[in-house]
Amino acid sequence: RVELRHEALVSAISSESMRRIDEYSRQHITNIAWALGKLNVSDRSLITTLLDRSMERLDMAAPQDISSMAWSMARLMEREPRYVQAVSREAKRGIGEYRAQELSNLSWS
Repeated sequence: RVELRHEALVSAISSESMRRIDEYSRQHITNIAWALGKLNVSDRSLITTLLDRSMERLDMAAPQDISSMAWSMARLMEREPRYVQAVSREAKRGIGEYRAQELSNLSWS
């Protein structure tokens, strides 16, 4: 796999994601946050918006969504207490439902 980072494309994707944020499901938001973490993109406005949206729906999130969001937050060095506390609370509440990969993501986070 070739990993190329084209800044103009990343910027266009960020802008389009912000424009369409209200259309996105919880899974879409988690996927975008994961991709930003993977690419180490530091678009603070988009990251904050994604986290705010994910917190609104966190109590209905699947373990994979919560563990992926925790991983993304750690990767992006997001330490805002309200996000960390909310993700930690929800992860702890449903910990018995987590698979090994999800537990691994939480542990790394």
